[in-house]
Amino acid sequence: TGPQSLVPTAEIIAKSCKIDFLDINCGCPIDLVFNRGAGSALMSHATKLGRSLVGMSKVLGDVPLTIKIRTGIANSTPLAHKLVTRMQSEWGVSALTIHGRSRQQRKIQ
Repeated sequence: TGPQSLVPTAEIIAKSCKIDFLDINCGCPIDLVFNRGAGSALMSHATKLGRSLVGMSKVLGDVPLTIKIRTGIANSTPLAHKLVTRMQSEWGVSALTIHGRSRQQRKIQ
């Protein structure tokens, strides 16, 4: 599984379950998730992320789509500020949470 399964999964959830919203975690820093192109890795692939969010928003209809992201992947390269405005205006996200650390900072004790 990975980002390519987001839209079909959202469609199944929307058809099978009564939900108030659907939340996507694009903040996961775990290597197993990140190395498959999911979680926080999606932040560096805006086109792929945007396509997934637009598709999910369409299949969800009136069900709000929410997302959690990090400030970025590396401390020296913040990404959130480049994505936030697009998430609502272009990609159909209803609400956003920003985890105040980058993926790299997960290792700081």
